[in-house]
Amino acid sequence: MVNDEFFVIEADHAGVRIDKWLATIFNQFSRSHLTEQIKNGYVLLNDNTVNPSIKLKVGDNIRVKTDHLKIDEHLSDLIPQEGKLDIVIQHEHFIILNKAPGVVVHPGAGVRDQTLANYLVWHFPGNLQLPNWGLIHRLDKDTSGLMVIALTLEGYHELTKQMLAREIKRTYLALTMGHIRYGQTIETYMSRDPRNRLKRAVTTSPLAKRAITHVKVKERFEKMTLVECTLETGRTHQIRVHMEHIRHPIVGEPLYSGNMPTKRLFHRQALHATHLSFNNPWDKRLVEADALLPEDFTKLLDSLRVKPLLVT
Repeated sequence: MVNDEFFVIEADHAGVRIDKWLATIFNQFSRSHLTEQIKNGYVLLNDNTVNPSIKLKVGDNIRVKTDHLKIDEHLSDLIPQEGKLDIVIQHEHFIILNKAPGVVVHPGAGVRDQTLANYLVWHFPGNLQLPNWGLIHRLDKDTSGLMVIALTLEGYHELTKQMLAREIKRTYLALTMGHIRYGQTIETYMSRDPRNRLKRAVTTSPLAKRAITHVKVKERFEKMTLVECTLETGRTHQIRVHMEHIRHPIVGEPLYSGNMPTKRLFHRQALHATHLSFNNPWDKRLVEADALLPEDFTKLLDSLRVKPLLVT
């Protein structure tokens, strides 16, 4: 079928059950729903039907018959609500927008409306019929910056493939605690924090996934450092976890503070998705977008520049 999707398993997902893997890829559907699709033969492993509990190996080929997937009922009742979208680039198949801090991306536990998804389907009613309303990736509520969102089913499939293949490049600016003297690459394995389900952590769990962040020093202040973080992988809370891991948590960080008084210094985590780029699947040209820092982040940096720490 024209909408079938094909995947090749990399080392990150080796040893993971196929139903758990499927739930991370198609996270707009419930785990039980996806398990039924496997049992019904709509998910093939190396061209064979399989049991949902089978574990994946490097090089396995998976075919998902996406025409048979249906949006769960609890996700299909999204209410369109009028709200501002700061659209940076608009294309027939996608948009790139600049999300404001404080905006939740989509409904979830305790949040049913006034989300970016509600605003999105107000402006683009066709997105009500798309998987995950066209969302290709997410930003945390208090993280600002660039997101790419599909406007068509073709756009959703093409951009999801690029995201899974790590072909959509994303760069962030983060203000961190302490002095970071040199750029570095942080490579760990991450999974849900066993002590706090709201958090992610660097772990040795067999379900942990490889996470890679490239960090470059941009500016130094008396007690803080402005860094540029480029994601090679896109794990939940990746930059926030990694900066705590190297003992330089993000200023204003509410969850990953490393016992430092970060929350007293700023009203949210000082993290902004400043650059996004990918190859346009339809004309093969490079799509690039940049977003200036929001006003609150800019004012914070201006206040620090009164007394910068100059390190050579």
